[in-house]
Amino acid sequence: MLRESALLRDITVRQHLIVTAGAGASVQTGEFDAVLQKRGDSLLVVGLGPAGVRAFVMKQTSAGVTFEQRFGPPLPFPPERILLDIHRVFFRSVPPPANGEGVTEAIVDGEAVRERWLGGALRERTIGRADVPGSEIVSIRFGEGCVVDQCSPKTVLLRNETSAYSLEILNEEFR
Repeated sequence: MLRESALLRDITVRQHLIVTAGAGASVQTGEFDAVLQKRGDSLLVVGLGPAGVRAFVMKQTSAGVTFEQRFGPPLPFPPERILLDIHRVFFRSVPPPANGEGVTEAIVDGEAVRERWLGGALRERTIGRADVPGSEIVSIRFGEGCVVDQCSPKTVLLRNETSAYSLEILNEEFR
């Protein structure tokens, strides 16, 4: 699932996530806090429940993925889906245009990645199937803070059209 080069950047970030899933009358919304930490070849996600109590812990290393849930309803999807979205937001990128302005495209880990830069800041990343030109599976809009030298956006809006869900991510602390 991972390319070694995709995991060069170490980060720790506290997040508040708003999840919207479904369509029409069956739309559901939920919120939770999380801490995301990437150190070396290890990616750790801690989901927090009320009063900051640890609800789940997920860890990804070169040896694989582990997931432990302490309380709350079971995830309605495999935990690896969370990791895929994390990689799409923070690690699955293409080199920015030289002047920080314009559109760049590349195939990354079997997906077609297209980025739109404006005024030295990443504004949008779309991801589609590499084998189907023009297919857009996921769109990611970046708020302030994602620039050529460092991408630490204050907000991120991810929409997955294929699976009918969206994530609004409020990044509260980057380290």
